Amino acid sequence: MRQVTLVALYGQKPPDLSELLAECQKQIASELGGNFQPYDISQIHATIIGLERTIGSAGLNLNLGKYRNMQGGMNFESLLSLIREGGLFPFQIQIGGFKNRAYPFVSRGQRPYERAFSIQGDKTVLMGWPIQGQPFANVRTDIVTMIHESRIYPPVLDNIRRASQNFNILHAYHRLLTDVDNDFYFRIGLIENPLLNPLQQQKVENELRQFLSTIKPIVIQVTSQNVYIASYEDETLPLISTKVWSVSDLKVTADFIGSLYE
Repeated sequence: MRQVTLVALYGQKPPDLSELLAECQKQIASELGGNFQPYDISQIHATIIGLERTIGSAGLNLNLGKYRNMQGGMNFESLLSLIREGGLFPFQIQIGGFKNRAYPFVSRGQRPYERAFSIQGDKTVLMGWPIQGQPFANVRTDIVTMIHESRIYPPVLDNIRRASQNFNILHAYHRLLTDVDNDFYFRIGLIENPLLNPLQQQKVENELRQFLSTIKPIVIQVTSQNVYIASYEDETLPLISTKVWSVSDLKVTADFIGSLYE
């Protein structure tokens, strides 16, 4: 059965981002060898919000039923209006350059340094966060500086995901009313045998986190042009079986999205 999701940066990517993804994959492979299966760079994507439907339904949101025990038909017309006219796009994402220090936000209770790379079961995950402007350099961690720095890290992704609840589209990590998820995350490969030795996993995570903290931050523009409706059979979105359409393409309508489920 084909499902649908909303993703960013599928396919061609800015050269500096492609180079960073390839370097991260190289470093992981140097530690894990054949146990690590890297994604094709073009296949790597960031999920904005899942649009999966309950199997056998006429458009009920899967996450809404699964996590809230509610039923609601997804309102794709309002979702498209939010993206195209809601004033939330474009926005920028910072990837890399997060030092091992306090920032004015956390991700699941952890510093951005820790969450910038992690191994989650069989998944290797790279993360960035929305930014408005340029990252601060040599920041002190006093309260005044932190207040000023907080202004450049807006919760735009969480706002998009939260607003989508009004359209009966629930983000997978907004399971509780109080949940916050402003993460822009990429899966960059899979681990065939996810039962890693804890010391080996810790070594890989520490090395990648340290590497990412030392690079010059990459700031990526996310626009309606590089946000896609993706129709897929395999949730890893391999190029051979995944079909994508830019949200900026006016042929992408509510009816068009509804026709993609099979």
